[in-house]
Amino acid sequence: MSIAPTVSGGTSPAGAGSTLDENNFAIKFEEFLKLLTIQLQNQDPTAPMDSETFTRQLTQFSAVEQAIRTNSRLDTLIDIGRANQIVAAASYVGQEVELRTDRIYLPAVGDAAIAYSLPRSATEVRLKVLGEDGAILVERSLPTEAGYHEARWDGLNDAGVRLPSGDYRVEIEARDERGQPVAVGLRSLGVVDAVEFDDSGLLLSIGGVLRPIESVAAVRRPAG
Repeated sequence: MSIAPTVSGGTSPAGAGSTLDENNFAIKFEEFLKLLTIQLQNQDPTAPMDSETFTRQLTQFSAVEQAIRTNSRLDTLIDIGRANQIVAAASYVGQEVELRTDRIYLPAVGDAAIAYSLPRSATEVRLKVLGEDGAILVERSLPTEAGYHEARWDGLNDAGVRLPSGDYRVEIEARDERGQPVAVGLRSLGVVDAVEFDDSGLLLSIGGVLRPIESVAAVRRPAG
């Protein structure tokens, strides 16, 4: 007679290791040792337990125990890593950031801020604020000189009506004297109010809208 090292519903340790925790495993292993002791005490002296089977059973339990402990430690390390990233990113809170995105957030009160850069002067630069359906809600002229510029949108559409707060897509188009397009480096500006972590990674909250931290191009103290 030999003892099969069952751990849950007749499943062997190799198949059940991912569903057991250390406490449950300890209980199952204790039951296994009790049964093994009884078997050794009552085995037929002329047909003792196969040492190879005995060793294999102990090895299986040892492997499962090691896997459970390894998984538990990995989970702990992951949690610690996430906590450390959040603590490190906490320095962003209260700071103004430039984000590499074509989305801007319009608060319930106040303006939405954007930044853009031109490698050379243009004869025309146009800002367009778009709805979710791609319709142009706002169109404004912007400065045309080469270099870095910041601009603000007051939240009013072309009819002078204040639009609801929320996330909006923007485009900036620039053209030179020949009507040829000029490259535009577009940035969204905002003040970070919180830091969060989810399955996609570390996120910065700006006006309650989450942006990936990888999109940050610059950080500075808010003006004023």
